[in-house]
Formats: sequence, C-alpha cells, structure tokens
Amino acid sequence: MKYRYPETKLILRDLDYEYPVICRSEGVYLYDAEGKDYLDASGGAFVASVGHSNAEVIKAMHEQQSKVAYVNGMHFLSEASIELAEKISSESPAGFGRVTFLNSGSEAIEAAVKFCHQLRAERKQTKKTKVIARDPGYHGNTLFALSASARPVYKKLFGSLLSDIPMFEATYEYRSPTESWDKKASEYYFNKFLELIKKEGVDSISTLLIEPICGSSTGGSPPPPGYLKLISDFCKKNDIYIIADEVACGAGRSGSYFASAHFDFNPDVIVLGKAVNGGYAPLSCVVVKDEHMDLIANGSGAYLHAQTYIQSPACAAAGLAVYDHIKKYNLVDLVAKNGVLLKSRLQKIVDSHPHLGFVAGMGYLMGVEFVEDKKTKKPFSRSNKVSEKIHRSGIKNGIVLWPHKAQADGTNGDLVMIAPPFNMSLDEMDELLIRFEYTVKGIEWNG
Repeated sequence: MKYRYPETKLILRDLDYEYPVICRSEGVYLYDAEGKDYLDASGGAFVASVGHSNAEVIKAMHEQQSKVAYVNGMHFLSEASIELAEKISSESPAGFGRVTFLNSGSEAIEAAVKFCHQLRAERKQTKKTKVIARDPGYHGNTLFALSASARPVYKKLFGSLLSDIPMFEATYEYRSPTESWDKKASEYYFNKFLELIKKEGVDSISTLLIEPICGSSTGGSPPPPGYLKLISDFCKKNDIYIIADEVACGAGRSGSYFASAHFDFNPDVIVLGKAVNGGYAPLSCVVVKDEHMDLIANGSGAYLHAQTYIQSPACAAAGLAVYDHIKKYNLVDLVAKNGVLLKSRLQKIVDSHPHLGFVAGMGYLMGVEFVEDKKTKKPFSRSNKVSEKIHRSGIKNGIVLWPHKAQADGTNGDLVMIAPPFNMSLDEMDELLIRFEYTVKGIEWNG
C-alpha cells in the first residue's frame, strides 16, 4: 500500500513521490503495510534517539496520560515537567538552571529569540535589536526561524514575509578555502564574523543564533578547533547574547548531552529538540541561565511567551522517559564510542567511491557529500537531483537517509545525513553500512 498525490486527502510535501504506509516499528526498523522493512538510518529527521516502539517510553506515556494528559502551563504544572526540568538542568553547563518546554524546535528558537529580546527590554537597551546568524545554517520553518536560516529556495518564495537577518560565513570543513583546517580555519571564519560585526555595528547587535555543530546545512560538520571559544569570548566582552541551537545536535546525539560542551563554548541560551523527545511526542526545550531569569523576576516579573501546549504533561512524560532510558543504558557514552566507529567505516566507503567526496560529523550525526569530480570537489548540477535519487533509491533498498541539497553554493550540492537511534547495535550498524553502500553503488549519477 502506497500513496501519491492526489490519492490521499493528506497534504503531501512531495507531490511526485509515492509514500509507503508504515504500520509498525521496532528498534531501528520501520515496517510498511506490505511487510517490507526500512532501516531508519536518519532517525526520521534526527529524532529517534531511543529506537522505535520503546516499551519503557510507551509505558511511561500511558501512565501519565491515565492521570493527566493536558494542563496549560499558564495555570498549572505537572510532576513530569518539574522532574524533566530538574534532570535537564542537572546536565546543563554551570549557571543554567531554568527550562521551559514547547513542541517543535522552530517554536523553541522563536521563544529563545524572544527571551533575549526581552532581556534587552528589561535592561532598557533599546538600540541592541539585531539578531545575526550564519550561512549555511538552519534554525526552523516558522517565520523568524526561517529568516535566520540560509535556505535560498524558501527565501525566494517567502521573502516578503521574512525578517532581514545579517549573516556571516559558517564553518564548513569540506569546502573551506583554508590550507589547514586545524591551524588556519578558526582565524579565517572568526574574521568573517568580525567583518559582519564591523559592518552592522557592535552596539546594534543583540543576539547571535548559532549551531555548535551544523546539521544538514554542512553535512554535520563540526567547527575547527578554537573557533567557538573565539566567538564566545568576543560576545561576552561586547554584550552579545548567544543562542546555541542544539535542536539537531543536542540531547546526546553528538556524544555529549549538550554539544556545546565539546568546544569550550559559553552560550546564554540553549535550545533542544528532536532527540530529547525521541519521536514519542512533540517536545522541545529552551534552557536559560538563573541570572537572566532573576533579571526578569526583579524587573517586569513575567516571561512574555506562552503557547497552547507549554509544559504539556503528556509531552514532558515522553521526554522524561526518553531521558531516563538514555541514562539507564549509558547511551550518550555509547554514541561517543560507536560514532567514531561509524565515521571510520563510512570513510572507507567514501574512499572507495568516485562520487563520494567527504564524510563529516561526530557522534551519531554524520553527513556524506556527493560530488561530480572528487579532485576539484565540483558538485553535481542541481538538475541531476542526486540527493533525491539517493533518498528514493535508499527507500527502495530499505534504508532511510535524510537528503539535503544546495549546500555547496546555494543552488548546487548534494548530501545525505545519517543519524540513527542511539541504541543501534553493532550488527545493525553493519546492516546500515551494507544498505548504504549498495544504494550509492546503484545510482545513475549523471542520468
């Protein structure tokens, strides 16, 4: 059983794709209505952290919903949301002690930006209003989050609705112009940041929105050594708030619960999503510092952000069960260990294939980039739709990969992301690599 437009009343994203109907799941596998299995190598959209149909999570969700599924966080709290806030705070860097729960990563980014803007209002800093971000980069699909995302296709269509966000060049190892990534890249990219600061005026900038590890925008490429410390130190000295967008890379996916911890990075707000809920309920988090909440408490007395499902008991219970499962089985440490193995094995496949240019990432957030010419790193023309071919071929071969396009120059470029569940076994890793290699070997690259 498969559906394509207009065979179902659902509004479909891709109107020229035949969608399998998934009827059950277990661990790293999805099963369609015909019984075919799909190894979920991307965890959906980097979401499935503790595997599909996790009995412990499902039990906890049932117990919570049997007691109370919904109250509005404007009026009531729940035991689940209080406990999850305590546990996430315990993982947080020093000084971070307050958490709010929303639904999607995009919503949480909007809330984080508003939080920083309110801090400026509390301090009566009316001239520090600008938010800056990086290109390539992605922060979500709601209007301000999309404004801060370097996605030309969306901006062309929705440009009249979007805010003007100044941007500077993001770190991107495979396409870096520097001779030495480890020795020269930090200085090069930090200077790009300084150029934007000079152009916009440091006194006008309120907030930097940045991914410690980029998601699909640069294929999971981590920053060069020292880069984020340079950024962090400059922002502290010049009173610029930093929002660390860890929606894709946080909650353990990088091999640390907070990805910022890898890099001597000191943000003011951290945003989590995806892996924090494991796909069991829509849940995202905004984590802030005690001193900033105290500033609001001693000023206006209210954080002016709310949504219908803020602090939802049902969603918090799912997040709490996911967190407890991750801790119970030491999955963050497992991701750190097995991520090294996964990357080394992907590298062997890349080395053996003429059109696989690079593998980047850390933990269980990996990207593989495809190129027409491996020596020059020339991307395929967008007209070839290579990432779409690989995704569809992967589905045919029983592996789910997350495709991305246009990262090379804003128009051309193809890669896929690999972000499996944290509890993937080594045998399942073997199967992932077998299916991935089979898929890329069967592609008609220039057809």
